[in-house]
Amino acid sequence: FGRDEVFSLSAYYFDTMNQQSDGAFVGELLTKDHVAVGDTFWVHKAVPDPSIDLSRVRDPSELHELLTKKNWDSGVLTVINEEENTASVVLHESSARARSIP
Repeated sequence: FGRDEVFSLSAYYFDTMNQQSDGAFVGELLTKDHVAVGDTFWVHKAVPDPSIDLSRVRDPSELHELLTKKNWDSGVLTVINEEENTASVVLHESSARARSIP
């Protein structure tokens, strides 16, 4: 294995191994902080963006930015239903779709 292959494998491993804990972290934030309609909200993508290539990244800050773009969509909370414990998010930029968050 060369340097690029080891880096790509490490990034892939980190990416896939942390999906559940990332979601738990975000869920934990929601239980401890007040959220309101109009707040920015991050939604984990069901499938990582395949167009983002991490194999040539050399700068850690660039890696963080690309991992965020690869795995998360940002949006705005539009509805919070406390009785049903759900929220709706309208995603920014590349996604014009709305997602309901249980």
